[in-house]
Amino acid sequence: MKNLITIKELKKILTYDSESGVFLWNKTGTGRSGMIAGTSSGGGYQQITINRKKYLSHRLAWFFINNEWPTVIDHIDGDGMNNKICNLRIVTHSQNTMNRKVNENSKSGVNGVSFYDKKKKWMAYIQYKGKTIHLGRFVEKDEAIKSRRAAENELFGTFCRQHS
Repeated sequence: MKNLITIKELKKILTYDSESGVFLWNKTGTGRSGMIAGTSSGGGYQQITINRKKYLSHRLAWFFINNEWPTVIDHIDGDGMNNKICNLRIVTHSQNTMNRKVNENSKSGVNGVSFYDKKKKWMAYIQYKGKTIHLGRFVEKDEAIKSRRAAENELFGTFCRQHS
């Protein structure tokens, strides 16, 4: 990644509170000293513009604490605005997709659970290592969800999305 801010420049411009996940502007001559840095990126994440370049706040947080740029980083709780360092972890692209949000067009409200009109049953499935695994068809939606959750826990472990 070219032309990224250095750790020295970053710490001169911003202060990061790892417990709250909040960045504050340092005195930079712009009158923003002490103000919270960042705006919504529109994609569910926070971004900060430094020297006309946009950075995602969670990537800056990782860099600020660990002095290295992450390749792929995951918000453990699924909240892209929660940039506490304890909520961030380095993952592979595959692990990151295991913790994805439910598609807004989902009729079941659960990833990997859909209604199969032809058979009038709920179907559960999961994608793992590039393959779709059929988990079964169920009369009750709750049964399909239970099957999906069990597969998530077995296949994804600590990377599966936490459900309330």
